[in-house]
Amino acid sequence: MADSDSVRGGYLVIGRVTVNVINRRVLPTVNSLDHGKNEPKAQSSALFEFWTGGSLVHPTIPDRSRVSQPLHPLQKFQLEVRVRYQETDAQGRVHHATYPNYFECARVEMLRAAGISYAELEAQGVLLVVTELGCNYRGGAVFDDLLVVEVETVRARGTRIEHQYTIRRGDEVLVTGNTVVACINPQGRPRPLPDYLSSIPTNSHGN
Repeated sequence: MADSDSVRGGYLVIGRVTVNVINRRVLPTVNSLDHGKNEPKAQSSALFEFWTGGSLVHPTIPDRSRVSQPLHPLQKFQLEVRVRYQETDAQGRVHHATYPNYFECARVEMLRAAGISYAELEAQGVLLVVTELGCNYRGGAVFDDLLVVEVETVRARGTRIEHQYTIRRGDEVLVTGNTVVACINPQGRPRPLPDYLSSIPTNSHGN
């Protein structure tokens, strides 16, 4: 380990790159834990180097995604979305029913960026279903707009995860929203969240 490397709270910091371990796998969490500096943000298809098992790996960040800089990889995430023509209505604006799809895309890509495949979760009998959805519209996006969808985990306990969302076009907030996701088994019965989901740190102190 080089002099510039360190371990903070289970995260291995190698220069300006942070590596954490989930389910005994080494995963990148883009940028270091030093939030006081202007760290470069991940760009679509950008490559980041991280150290694992004595070899240097170059993972590709999924297209249309950009990771923010939280302490925990499942605490906050940003996804870039380019509005497609088929997502607009006769008025030329993004149809209101499209925004919850953006919410879902952000949740799935947040899991993927943390090294967790939702498809693998379902194969293991862990299903996450939306039980509550709220959406507040402040403005309308149009074809070819580049939007940033931010998802934040505000509570994760028992069988439920609560998320909040903000969709921006530049500095303009277009949509805010929230969801409650419940964890069930393949028979449709509630089941506890896996430890790596129920242990997500949040700012909520509710019951």
